[in-house]
Amino acid sequence: MNIAEQINAVARRITSSGGHYTLVLEQAYDTPPDDLWNACTDPERLPRWFEPITGDLREGGRYKLESSGTEGTVERCRPPSQLDITWEYEGDVSWVRVRIAAVGEGSRLTLEHSAPEDEYWRTYGPCSGGFGWDESFLALRLLLEGDERAAPEALQKMLATPEGSSFMDASLASWSSAYVEWGAGVEEAREAARRAGDFYRNLMDQA
Repeated sequence: MNIAEQINAVARRITSSGGHYTLVLEQAYDTPPDDLWNACTDPERLPRWFEPITGDLREGGRYKLESSGTEGTVERCRPPSQLDITWEYEGDVSWVRVRIAAVGEGSRLTLEHSAPEDEYWRTYGPCSGGFGWDESFLALRLLLEGDERAAPEALQKMLATPEGSSFMDASLASWSSAYVEWGAGVEEAREAARRAGDFYRNLMDQA
């Protein structure tokens, strides 16, 4: 798979209400809803493209992502179509909602990530969080296509290549455009994308 194709496979937008913003990503996958749900929730498959997960993985239970330390509560779990969780990291709390719907012989994944319009938002806008989810949507597609680059270490190595750098630039540009459509100024959106790019490239240099 040419990963440049992935940028146009994802629809991105931003909504906001009551001092909170929501990043919305949508992508169609060539697999039925049951398999897509399994890929997104099965503790045996998640480490192959996302992170190892532990905890009481049922509605009302607590989970923990072992690599990043993110944890939270499973607020809703309705296989194979609805998952709502809190996303808790270093004292900050946000909310992730996943919806899976059948589309022909395949399925569509919609992810919404809502958080307060805090200092993080004022620094990066949607660009840092948006690129993080773009990475995940890419890795999920690679997994479902049987591509070994889905594995977290392999994906990070790929992102450090010129092809990966182009993918990052295209993702940040897409989120910058979505930020302008949301109402940000062009220069504000451009600077948010630049800061997010610097942030991620610094992380890669330290890895």
